[in-house]
Amino acid sequence: LEMVAEALDGELLQDPNGDDVLDITLGYYIVVKCELIVQLLIPAYDYCPVPKELCEEEPEEDPCERFDRAPVPKFYPDQNLDPLFPDCDDNDGDCD
Repeated sequence: LEMVAEALDGELLQDPNGDDVLDITLGYYIVVKCELIVQLLIPAYDYCPVPKELCEEEPEEDPCERFDRAPVPKFYPDQNLDPLFPDCDDNDGDCD
């Protein structure tokens, strides 16, 4: 089991009693995973210079909408393997 989380927004507030309260918006994915030991080939590249252009500042948006639009992160690299159960169709959940 693995959880990937990101703090999307945070604000320090005061409650009616005058106590400080930290209000945080979290986005998270919970993943059940299987692990295999594999050998990976990782390419090495030459020096890459830092770009000279400044990045444009992003407009402020609702963190919940940004989380909903974001693609689900890849937890593992793509695997080019034959299916473990070739008679099983993932779409209908019917396995022999």
